[in-house]
Amino acid sequence: MIDGNIIDHINVKKMEGIILTDNIDDCYTEDFIAKVNEHSFTTSSDFSNELFLYFYLKFSEYCAILGKGLPLQGGMKRSIVDSAIVVRARKACNDEDSFTKILLLNTKIGGQLIIYLLQTLALSILLPLYFLWKTRKYDSISQKKEKLQFIYLIRSEASYRKCKFSIDEVKSAMVLVDNWREINVVGHPIYAAITLGNVLKVTFETLLYSIRDIRAFFIDGNRMLGISCSAAILSFYSKRISHKAIYEACLTQVLRLHPGATFITGDKDDRFALMQTRVCKKADVNLICLPHGLEYGFNFPGGLAGTIFFCLAEESANFLSSLYKSKKFLYSEEIARSMCGVNIEAAQAQKISRCCFFTEPRDPQVNYAIIEYFRMADLEISIKLHPLENAAIYSQKFPDVNQIADYSEAIRSSVCVARKSSVLLEASMRGSAAIAALVAKKDRVYVEKIFPSLLSSAISRAYNYAELSSLVKGE
Repeated sequence: MIDGNIIDHINVKKMEGIILTDNIDDCYTEDFIAKVNEHSFTTSSDFSNELFLYFYLKFSEYCAILGKGLPLQGGMKRSIVDSAIVVRARKACNDEDSFTKILLLNTKIGGQLIIYLLQTLALSILLPLYFLWKTRKYDSISQKKEKLQFIYLIRSEASYRKCKFSIDEVKSAMVLVDNWREINVVGHPIYAAITLGNVLKVTFETLLYSIRDIRAFFIDGNRMLGISCSAAILSFYSKRISHKAIYEACLTQVLRLHPGATFITGDKDDRFALMQTRVCKKADVNLICLPHGLEYGFNFPGGLAGTIFFCLAEESANFLSSLYKSKKFLYSEEIARSMCGVNIEAAQAQKISRCCFFTEPRDPQVNYAIIEYFRMADLEISIKLHPLENAAIYSQKFPDVNQIADYSEAIRSSVCVARKSSVLLEASMRGSAAIAALVAKKDRVYVEKIFPSLLSSAISRAYNYAELSSLVKGE
């Protein structure tokens, strides 16, 4: 081991090579983000934001890489969706693939398209019957006749945590949970809106919404990426289209039963967020968004959820108000602390003297390099893995590094390090040292241009390992 003040130049450069030589990282510049945000896309579907974030952004990355004359990584390992986007990017850069290759790809896409279209329509018919059976032990939502002040739309445990402070304070409220997958949340399944009396009506609406969504999906997809890419991407969304459609049919039933209630959601920019916003607007009811994650600074075609959107930081509220030319983005320090479950006095009393690095599932090689640096510099840390990561991989790579399983335990650390995560905001609110480890170029751009909340003055930023070491030591 070496002293934290003496950085082995060769090893650090080797680690930086893992992080910084990737071609995707090289395209993330201020000009790149500005160009991505300069689009003029309109939105026809509830999927427009996801098409933009997950697929158009990737297309833009590939175009930027090809424009610099750099090779694309992936080769034969590419999925059919990624292959279609690569073909589209090469065409945009005047470097078209052979006619034979394009024909074979489109033939494969066309064959899959038929299968996935039939799957979507079949699920739209079967899901109402499935959820009628699955929610048979619950009281029907139609039996809840009392006048409700608030209705919470909860689709994840993270969303529930952000809304819990409000749920605990309100008496006349109902928590509607999306139990498509089982989540550990106390509430009533939204699919309990389906009854024997309305199952045929809900089935018809679900099928109708799915057909409408497929058409609108292709309109948005064609605008951004062309028809071939849209057809390939549908394979990713076949189940998701029917899922959203039945959720919309059930939400419509709830709105009919409780027209005077204010709805609160944790969904901020995905297909459910846009659908909830559209349906509530049509019914002329308020939808308040308490976002369960960081707000993106991308100029989403469909905008962000709600008639009121509470931001996690003042910097974010100002940025989004300017970006969308809207007054719906608000910041309240009290609400932000409550969303993060922060009680200052209790947090200070429970603080544990240690440094904890909170990893993230994207670009795991960056996590590995940061942890290796801490070990090499003889800086003692614990790690808290993201729920989507495999603890066994980290145990194998770093057997001597302590893993903290419980988030509520990890966030009590006196020094919290992360790359680009809402963890940094919560840690700063708790009075801990919050440090953004921005040793990867892509992470730097995301913090400075894409996640405005992380520009909070309460968060320190380390742009290299020397700065990271100094901040962790409190120098």
